Amino acid sequence: MSSLTSNVCATIRKHIPLIKFRSQLKNAIGKSVDTNVHASTSTFVVKSSVPREAAVELSAINPKFRRKMMTEEEVAFYERIFL
Repeated sequence: MSSLTSNVCATIRKHIPLIKFRSQLKNAIGKSVDTNVHASTSTFVVKSSVPREAAVELSAINPKFRRKMMTEEEVAFYERIFL
């Protein structure tokens, strides 16, 4: 019985997620929030780690997957929370 248990434990491996998140992204967001709080009170700007050339144009995205525009209420809500 112990050989069966040790055999099962040997075949089970720790799960490693396939998606890898960049640790720099968290640091960039934190730094941009601090600098933008003093610079501007009406906008919230997050610097992206993706260069503009590599970003997908809005016209190239299928309308089904496009992000809807934010209303003034939503903008005010986020400004109140993050600023």
